Formats: sequence, C-alpha cells, structure tokens
Amino acid sequence: MTIRVNIFLFFLSMSTLNNAAPYFFSKTRNYITDKLGLTSIHVNKMVIPASIEELQTIVRTSTLPISIAGACYSQGGQTGYPHGIVIDMKKLNNIVAFDKIKKTITVQAGATWYDVQKYIDPYNLSVKAMQSYNNFSVGGSISVNAHGRDVAYGSVIH
Repeated sequence: MTIRVNIFLFFLSMSTLNNAAPYFFSKTRNYITDKLGLTSIHVNKMVIPASIEELQTIVRTSTLPISIAGACYSQGGQTGYPHGIVIDMKKLNNIVAFDKIKKTITVQAGATWYDVQKYIDPYNLSVKAMQSYNNFSVGGSISVNAHGRDVAYGSVIH
C-alpha cells in the first residue's frame, strides 16, 4: 500500500511540474497553493513586481503581512500568509553577475536552477549541490535551506 501511495504522489508531482499556475484568483476567492495542492491559503492579493524598485515600493507601502513566492513548491504553507500579500518573484529572474574564474554567479531570487544551469553550461560548469528538479527558484531553495541530492555536499546555500 505504501509503495502505491508513493508512486501515486510521484506521478502526481510529475504531472504538476508543467506550467500549472501555483495560485488561483477570481473576483470572489483568492488562494495560493503549492504545486501538489496540499496547502491552500486565502490571501488578500498577489503582486508580481517587474523591477527591484517596484518590489521596494510594495514592501515599503504594504500595511498587510507579506510573504514571498518563488516557484511555489513548498508543501507546508510557507508561500502564503493568511489574508496577506503574496509577492511573486517570477519576473525578478535575471542573472546579475557571473565570474567564470571564481565560479560564482549572482542571480535574482526568481531565477530558477534551470536558468542558472543554462547560463553556466557553456563554461563547462554545473551546480555542485543540486535539488532533484531544476525548476525550483533559487530564492525559494535558499529560503527553505534546501539540500541537494547528495547531502554530503551540504545545503544549497553553501
């Protein structure tokens, strides 16, 4: 029975890895949910800043609790604060700096590991500590102290 449940959850998670929206908004209901649909949280509104300046303005002027959403893969409700504002970071996904000699890269929080891999691949580099999928956001991975597939390398933040 356990094997069937685990296999079902695996296929369910694989089917949701496509571009399914991680949140549902209508004129009457505003919910954000994780990709598996395990946690749904009612929020006041979702904003998607297109620049650092816009993000700063949102944070400075908000009178409601703020939560940050990356790729919305967390499964414990961390993506949304009840009746707050969700800041979706997906448009803040630029590669800011790259040093091939030092093997360092600076990205905005909404960049995915796919974005990082695609950028560094022509330099014959790869991410040392990598999660199972490359569609998680870098900011989200760091915020939950995610580890890679081999815990011997430590958490992604290192």
